[in-house]
Amino acid sequence: MDYKIPLSAFYHAPCHLKYLGVGYPGVQTMRGLKIKVELADKGCSGIDGGWGLRNYDKAKVVGSKMMEAFSENKADVFVTECPLAGMQIEKASGRKPLHPIQLLKKAMENDQK
Repeated sequence: MDYKIPLSAFYHAPCHLKYLGVGYPGVQTMRGLKIKVELADKGCSGIDGGWGLRNYDKAKVVGSKMMEAFSENKADVFVTECPLAGMQIEKASGRKPLHPIQLLKKAMENDQK
C-alpha cells in the first residue's frame, strides 16, 4: 500500500521527545506519507505539565517564540505529539493540532475509498 496525503505540516517536537534521543518518529511517519513537514524548532511551549498551568503568565513568556511561530504559519495542518503543547498551539493559532497517528489514520481511510 502506498499511503499519501498531499499536505504541508508545521510540527512541534515535544521537549521530552527531543531529550530521549530517538529521533522524531512522528516526522518520519508523516514524511512516509509524502507530507511536507517543516519543524517549528522554536523552543518549549512553556506548559511543562502542571507548572505551566499553575503559572500560565510565565508559561506564555517561555512559550512565546513557539506560539508566535504557529500564529504566523500557513501550513495545511499543525502537528505535535504533546497534548499540552497542543493547547498552546491552539490558543496561539485558533487551530487544533493533530497527532501524527491521526494523519496515518486519515491516509489509511483514504486508501480504503
